[in-house]
Amino acid sequence: MVSPLVFSFNRDSIAIRWMSFGAKPTLRQGGSCGRQSTVTWSVTVCLLLSVVLLAGCRKVSTEMRLNQAREAIVDGHAKTALERLAPILESDPDHPQAVYMAAEAHQQLNEFDQALEHFLRVSSADSSLVFQARLAAARIYQDELGRFHEAMKAYQQAIEINPHHVIARSDLAMVMAVSGLRWETVPHLLAVVRSGKADLRQLSALANLSVVITAPDTLRQAQQKSPEDPLVCLGLGAEFMVNCDYPNARESLLKAVKFGSQMWGTHAMLGNCWIETQDWEQLPLWWKNLPEQEQIPVPGVWVNAARWAEAAGDEPGAIRCYFEALDRDPTH
Repeated sequence: MVSPLVFSFNRDSIAIRWMSFGAKPTLRQGGSCGRQSTVTWSVTVCLLLSVVLLAGCRKVSTEMRLNQAREAIVDGHAKTALERLAPILESDPDHPQAVYMAAEAHQQLNEFDQALEHFLRVSSADSSLVFQARLAAARIYQDELGRFHEAMKAYQQAIEINPHHVIARSDLAMVMAVSGLRWETVPHLLAVVRSGKADLRQLSALANLSVVITAPDTLRQAQQKSPEDPLVCLGLGAEFMVNCDYPNARESLLKAVKFGSQMWGTHAMLGNCWIETQDWEQLPLWWKNLPEQEQIPVPGVWVNAARWAEAAGDEPGAIRCYFEALDRDPTH
Protein backbone atom coordinates (compact mmCIF):
# COMPACT_ATOMS: atom_id res chain seq x y z
CA MET A 1 0.00 0.00 0.00
CA VAL A 2 1.57 3.27 -1.11
CA SER A 3 1.27 6.50 0.86
CA PRO A 4 -0.43 9.31 -1.02
CA LEU A 5 2.56 11.56 -0.27
CA VAL A 6 4.94 11.50 -3.23
CA PHE A 7 8.18 13.48 -3.40
CA SER A 8 9.50 13.86 -7.00
CA PHE A 9 12.95 15.01 -8.02
CA ASN A 10 13.87 16.01 -11.53
CA ARG A 11 17.07 14.01 -11.81
CA ASP A 12 17.10 11.02 -14.22
CA SER A 13 13.42 10.44 -13.54
CA ILE A 14 14.06 9.73 -9.86
CA ALA A 15 10.85 9.11 -7.96
CA ILE A 16 10.91 8.59 -4.24
CA ARG A 17 7.81 7.32 -2.50
CA TRP A 18 7.06 7.01 1.20
CA MET A 19 5.55 3.67 1.86
CA SER A 20 2.83 3.39 4.47
CA PHE A 21 3.29 2.02 8.01
CA GLY A 22 6.83 3.22 8.37
CA ALA A 23 8.29 1.56 5.27
CA LYS A 24 11.54 3.09 4.06
CA PRO A 25 11.59 5.25 0.93
CA THR A 26 12.42 3.33 -2.24
CA LEU A 27 14.36 4.68 -5.14
CA ARG A 28 13.93 4.09 -8.86
CA GLN A 29 16.43 5.56 -11.27
CA GLY A 30 16.45 4.99 -15.03
CA GLY A 31 19.15 2.41 -15.67
CA SER A 32 21.07 2.71 -12.36
CA CYS A 33 20.74 2.50 -8.57
CA GLY A 34 24.25 3.67 -7.74
CA ARG A 35 23.21 6.94 -6.19
CA GLN A 36 20.41 5.60 -3.97
CA SER A 37 22.25 6.31 -0.71
CA THR A 38 23.16 9.85 -1.75
CA VAL A 39 19.61 10.69 -2.74
CA THR A 40 18.22 9.19 0.44
CA TRP A 41 20.47 11.43 2.54
CA SER A 42 19.49 14.43 0.44
CA VAL A 43 15.84 13.77 1.10
CA THR A 44 16.49 13.37 4.82
CA VAL A 45 18.32 16.69 4.93
CA CYS A 46 15.52 18.40 3.03
CA LEU A 47 12.93 17.05 5.42
CA LEU A 48 14.95 18.18 8.44
CA LEU A 49 15.35 21.61 6.93
CA SER A 50 11.61 21.76 6.38
CA VAL A 51 10.98 20.94 10.03
CA VAL A 52 13.42 23.65 11.13
CA LEU A 53 11.85 26.19 8.80
CA LEU A 54 8.37 25.36 10.02
CA ALA A 55 9.48 25.71 13.63
CA GLY A 56 11.06 29.04 12.77
CA CYS A 57 7.85 30.19 11.14
CA ARG A 58 5.88 29.25 14.24
CA LYS A 59 8.36 31.17 16.39
CA VAL A 60 8.12 34.23 14.18
CA SER A 61 4.34 33.92 14.22
CA THR A 62 4.32 33.81 18.04
CA GLU A 63 6.61 36.81 18.32
CA MET A 64 4.54 38.67 15.77
CA ARG A 65 1.32 37.97 17.66
CA LEU A 66 2.91 39.07 20.94
CA ASN A 67 4.04 42.33 19.35
CA GLN A 68 0.60 42.90 17.84
CA ALA A 69 -1.03 42.22 21.22
CA ARG A 70 1.33 44.64 22.95
CA GLU A 71 0.56 47.37 20.41
CA ALA A 72 -3.17 46.76 20.83
CA ILE A 73 -2.94 47.08 24.62
CA VAL A 74 -0.93 50.30 24.34
CA ASP A 75 -3.57 51.68 21.95
CA GLY A 76 -6.38 50.67 24.31
CA HIS A 77 -7.73 47.86 22.12
CA ALA A 78 -7.88 45.11 24.72
CA LYS A 79 -10.27 42.86 22.80
CA THR A 80 -7.99 42.91 19.78
CA ALA A 81 -5.08 42.00 22.05
CA LEU A 82 -6.97 38.99 23.39
CA GLU A 83 -7.73 37.88 19.82
CA ARG A 84 -4.02 38.03 18.96
CA LEU A 85 -3.09 36.10 22.09
CA ALA A 86 -5.73 33.38 21.75
CA PRO A 87 -3.78 31.10 19.33
CA ILE A 88 -0.67 31.31 21.53
CA LEU A 89 -2.55 30.42 24.70
CA GLU A 90 -4.42 27.66 22.91
CA SER A 91 -1.15 25.93 21.98
CA ASP A 92 0.69 26.88 25.19
CA PRO A 93 -1.68 27.90 28.05
CA ASP A 94 1.27 28.77 30.31
CA HIS A 95 3.21 30.97 27.90
CA PRO A 96 4.49 33.61 30.39
CA GLN A 97 4.38 36.72 28.19
CA ALA A 98 1.04 35.76 26.66
CA VAL A 99 -0.53 35.08 30.06
CA TYR A 100 0.79 38.40 31.41
CA MET A 101 -0.51 40.38 28.44
CA ALA A 102 -3.88 38.63 28.64
CA ALA A 103 -4.06 39.76 32.28
CA GLU A 104 -3.32 43.35 31.22
CA ALA A 105 -6.03 43.17 28.57
CA HIS A 106 -8.62 41.85 31.01
CA GLN A 107 -7.65 44.58 33.48
CA GLN A 108 -8.13 47.18 30.74
CA LEU A 109 -11.63 45.77 30.19
CA ASN A 110 -12.36 45.98 33.95
CA GLU A 111 -12.60 42.19 34.05
CA PHE A 112 -10.70 42.08 37.31
CA ASP A 113 -11.35 38.48 38.32
CA GLN A 114 -9.99 37.24 34.98
CA ALA A 115 -7.08 39.66 35.21
CA LEU A 116 -6.19 38.31 38.64
CA GLU A 117 -6.48 34.71 37.47
CA HIS A 118 -3.94 35.42 34.72
CA PHE A 119 -1.58 37.57 36.80
CA LEU A 120 -1.40 34.89 39.49
CA ARG A 121 -0.78 32.21 36.83
CA VAL A 122 2.35 33.86 35.49
CA SER A 123 5.26 31.52 36.11
CA SER A 124 8.60 32.00 34.44
CA ALA A 125 12.35 31.75 34.80
CA ASP A 126 12.21 35.52 34.34
CA SER A 127 11.69 36.56 37.96
CA SER A 128 11.12 40.20 36.99
CA LEU A 129 8.01 39.21 35.00
CA VAL A 130 6.62 37.20 37.93
CA PHE A 131 7.37 40.15 40.25
CA GLN A 132 5.46 42.57 38.00
CA ALA A 133 2.55 40.12 37.81
CA ARG A 134 2.27 39.79 41.60
CA LEU A 135 2.57 43.54 42.05
CA ALA A 136 -0.18 44.14 39.50
CA ALA A 137 -2.39 41.59 41.27
CA ALA A 138 -1.82 43.31 44.61
CA ARG A 139 -2.95 46.65 43.20
CA ILE A 140 -6.10 45.16 41.70
CA TYR A 141 -6.96 43.58 45.05
CA GLN A 142 -6.32 46.86 46.83
CA ASP A 143 -7.64 49.53 44.47
CA GLU A 144 -10.37 47.80 42.50
CA LEU A 145 -11.77 45.10 44.79
CA GLY A 146 -11.08 46.39 48.30
CA ARG A 147 -9.62 43.03 49.31
CA PHE A 148 -6.80 44.27 51.51
CA HIS A 149 -5.97 40.86 52.97
CA GLU A 150 -5.32 39.38 49.50
CA ALA A 151 -3.47 42.55 48.50
CA MET A 152 -1.14 42.14 51.47
CA LYS A 153 -0.35 38.54 50.51
CA ALA A 154 0.31 39.48 46.88
CA TYR A 155 2.62 42.33 47.95
CA GLN A 156 4.48 39.91 50.21
CA GLN A 157 4.94 37.47 47.32
CA ALA A 158 6.32 40.28 45.16
CA ILE A 159 8.73 41.37 47.89
CA GLU A 160 9.99 37.82 48.32
CA ILE A 161 11.09 38.00 44.68
CA ASN A 162 12.52 41.52 44.89
CA PRO A 163 13.16 42.57 48.52
CA HIS A 164 14.69 45.88 47.48
CA HIS A 165 11.76 47.26 45.53
CA VAL A 166 10.95 50.48 47.36
CA ILE A 167 7.49 51.07 45.87
CA ALA A 168 6.29 47.56 46.70
CA ARG A 169 7.55 47.95 50.29
CA SER A 170 5.91 51.36 50.61
CA ASP A 171 2.57 50.18 49.20
CA LEU A 172 2.51 47.15 51.50
CA ALA A 173 3.31 49.34 54.52
CA MET A 174 0.41 51.64 53.62
CA VAL A 175 -2.08 48.76 53.33
CA MET A 176 -0.94 47.49 56.73
CA ALA A 177 -1.02 50.94 58.33
CA VAL A 178 -4.58 51.82 57.30
CA SER A 179 -5.61 48.34 58.45
CA GLY A 180 -4.29 49.03 61.95
CA LEU A 181 -1.22 46.79 61.64
CA ARG A 182 1.25 49.45 62.74
CA TRP A 183 3.88 47.12 64.21
CA GLU A 184 3.91 44.99 61.06
CA THR A 185 4.86 48.03 58.95
CA VAL A 186 8.24 48.44 60.68
CA PRO A 187 10.48 46.18 58.52
CA HIS A 188 9.02 47.60 55.31
CA LEU A 189 9.31 51.24 56.36
CA LEU A 190 12.87 50.61 57.56
CA ALA A 191 13.70 49.15 54.14
CA VAL A 192 12.39 52.34 52.52
CA VAL A 193 14.42 54.49 54.91
CA ARG A 194 17.59 52.50 54.19
CA SER A 195 17.05 53.06 50.47
CA GLY A 196 17.29 56.80 51.06
CA LYS A 197 13.91 57.38 49.43
CA ALA A 198 11.63 57.76 52.46
CA ASP A 199 9.33 60.79 52.49
CA LEU A 200 8.07 62.79 55.48
CA ARG A 201 4.88 60.74 55.74
CA GLN A 202 6.78 57.47 55.98
CA LEU A 203 9.30 58.83 58.49
CA SER A 204 6.46 60.13 60.65
CA ALA A 205 4.68 56.77 60.52
CA LEU A 206 7.85 54.96 61.59
CA ALA A 207 8.62 57.42 64.38
CA ASN A 208 5.09 57.29 65.86
CA LEU A 209 4.08 53.64 65.87
CA SER A 210 1.58 54.19 68.67
CA VAL A 211 -0.41 56.59 66.49
CA VAL A 212 -3.21 54.92 64.53
CA ILE A 213 -3.28 55.99 60.88
CA THR A 214 -6.88 56.34 59.80
CA ALA A 215 -8.17 56.50 56.23
CA PRO A 216 -11.96 56.51 56.66
CA ASP A 217 -12.85 57.17 53.02
CA THR A 218 -10.54 54.42 51.78
CA LEU A 219 -11.90 51.95 54.34
CA ARG A 220 -15.53 52.79 53.61
CA GLN A 221 -15.02 52.27 49.89
CA ALA A 222 -13.26 48.97 50.55
CA GLN A 223 -16.03 47.90 52.92
CA GLN A 224 -18.66 48.46 50.22
CA LYS A 225 -16.72 46.18 47.85
CA SER A 226 -15.54 43.55 50.34
CA PRO A 227 -17.47 43.76 53.63
CA GLU A 228 -15.96 40.50 54.89
CA ASP A 229 -12.32 41.30 54.21
CA PRO A 230 -10.53 40.76 57.55
CA LEU A 231 -8.09 43.68 57.13
CA VAL A 232 -10.87 46.08 56.19
CA CYS A 233 -12.75 45.02 59.33
CA LEU A 234 -9.56 45.47 61.35
CA GLY A 235 -8.96 48.95 59.96
CA LEU A 236 -12.53 49.97 60.78
CA GLY A 237 -12.09 48.56 64.27
CA ALA A 238 -8.94 50.65 64.74
CA GLU A 239 -10.81 53.75 63.62
CA PHE A 240 -13.66 53.04 66.07
CA MET A 241 -11.09 52.55 68.86
CA VAL A 242 -9.53 55.95 68.15
CA ASN A 243 -12.99 57.52 68.43
CA CYS A 244 -13.74 55.53 71.63
CA ASP A 245 -16.66 53.86 69.89
CA TYR A 246 -16.06 50.55 71.66
CA PRO A 247 -19.30 48.71 70.73
CA ASN A 248 -18.63 49.16 67.01
CA ALA A 249 -14.92 48.53 67.55
CA ARG A 250 -15.70 45.23 69.25
CA GLU A 251 -18.04 44.20 66.43
CA SER A 252 -15.50 45.02 63.70
CA LEU A 253 -12.60 43.35 65.49
CA LEU A 254 -14.55 40.16 66.13
CA LYS A 255 -15.46 40.12 62.42
CA ALA A 256 -11.77 40.47 61.54
CA VAL A 257 -10.98 37.38 63.60
CA LYS A 258 -14.02 35.50 62.27
CA PHE A 259 -13.12 36.21 58.65
CA GLY A 260 -9.61 34.89 59.05
CA SER A 261 -7.24 37.53 60.37
CA GLN A 262 -4.76 35.92 62.73
CA MET A 263 -2.36 38.86 62.52
CA TRP A 264 -0.87 39.79 65.85
CA GLY A 265 -2.11 43.35 65.39
CA THR A 266 -5.68 42.03 65.39
CA HIS A 267 -5.17 40.24 68.72
CA ALA A 268 -3.46 43.29 70.24
CA MET A 269 -6.31 45.58 69.28
CA LEU A 270 -9.01 43.17 70.45
CA GLY A 271 -7.29 42.79 73.82
CA ASN A 272 -7.08 46.56 74.10
CA CYS A 273 -10.81 46.78 73.42
CA TRP A 274 -11.55 44.38 76.31
CA ILE A 275 -9.24 46.41 78.58
CA GLU A 276 -10.84 49.75 77.70
CA THR A 277 -14.34 48.37 78.26
CA GLN A 278 -13.18 46.51 81.41
CA ASP A 279 -14.71 43.33 80.08
CA TRP A 280 -12.62 41.10 82.36
CA GLU A 281 -14.62 37.99 81.48
CA GLN A 282 -13.48 38.16 77.85
CA LEU A 283 -9.77 38.50 78.64
CA PRO A 284 -9.10 34.86 79.69
CA LEU A 285 -10.70 33.67 76.44
CA TRP A 286 -8.71 36.28 74.49
CA TRP A 287 -5.46 35.07 76.05
CA LYS A 288 -6.32 31.41 75.49
CA ASN A 289 -6.96 32.01 71.78
CA LEU A 290 -3.62 33.70 71.15
CA PRO A 291 -1.44 31.65 68.78
CA GLU A 292 1.92 30.62 70.27
CA GLN A 293 1.67 32.44 73.59
CA GLU A 294 5.38 32.01 74.31
CA GLN A 295 6.31 33.52 70.93
CA ILE A 296 4.27 36.75 71.03
CA PRO A 297 6.28 39.14 68.84
CA VAL A 298 4.36 42.41 69.25
CA PRO A 299 4.57 44.65 72.34
CA GLY A 300 0.88 45.62 72.24
CA VAL A 301 -0.29 42.15 73.31
CA TRP A 302 2.11 42.19 76.28
CA VAL A 303 0.98 45.68 77.32
CA ASN A 304 -2.64 44.49 77.36
CA ALA A 305 -1.63 41.49 79.44
CA ALA A 306 0.26 43.79 81.85
CA ARG A 307 -2.76 46.07 82.29
CA TRP A 308 -4.95 43.02 82.89
CA ALA A 309 -2.53 41.74 85.53
CA GLU A 310 -2.45 45.17 87.18
CA ALA A 311 -6.25 45.29 87.36
CA ALA A 312 -6.23 41.82 88.93
CA GLY A 313 -3.64 42.90 91.56
CA ASP A 314 -0.93 40.66 90.08
CA GLU A 315 2.03 43.03 90.31
CA PRO A 316 4.78 40.46 89.49
CA GLY A 317 2.80 39.30 86.48
CA ALA A 318 2.34 42.90 85.32
CA ILE A 319 6.06 43.63 85.70
CA ARG A 320 6.99 40.56 83.71
CA CYS A 321 4.57 41.50 80.90
CA TYR A 322 5.86 45.08 80.73
CA PHE A 323 9.42 43.74 80.47
CA GLU A 324 8.33 41.49 77.63
CA ALA A 325 6.82 44.51 75.82
CA LEU A 326 9.98 46.57 76.30
CA ASP A 327 12.15 43.69 75.15
CA ARG A 328 10.35 43.82 71.81
CA ASP A 329 10.24 47.60 71.56
CA PRO A 330 12.33 49.63 74.04
CA THR A 331 10.63 52.84 72.89
CA HIS A 332 7.06 51.59 73.38
